[in-house]
Amino acid sequence: MVDDNDTAKLEANMKEIFTKARFEPVSGPRQVRRKWRRPPSARNGMQTKLLVELIPTGDVVSVTIVESSGLLEFDRSAEQAVIRSGRFEVPEESRLFEGYFRNFFLLFRPEDLLR
Repeated sequence: MVDDNDTAKLEANMKEIFTKARFEPVSGPRQVRRKWRRPPSARNGMQTKLLVELIPTGDVVSVTIVESSGLLEFDRSAEQAVIRSGRFEVPEESRLFEGYFRNFFLLFRPEDLLR
């Protein structure tokens, strides 16, 4: 189980590395949104926080729901979208990957849903 302290540390580390390396994690969220199958009950304002684990090739090893939207159907659809995404772009440098990309949080919050 991931605790709040671990969550805060990982988020701070990722923000710092993105700033230092100027690496933009755009491929992940965009490709996840393309693979998402919207459940009928999804509405604006819903979000779920996922912990994503990758291997050095960028392939997804596991996805864990760490903060629920309150609707299991929505959470599972986000989890499945990450799994269907297949591979994420990751830095080639091993130290950067191991330190900041092997495990990362993805806040899934689509904005184009019905109210």
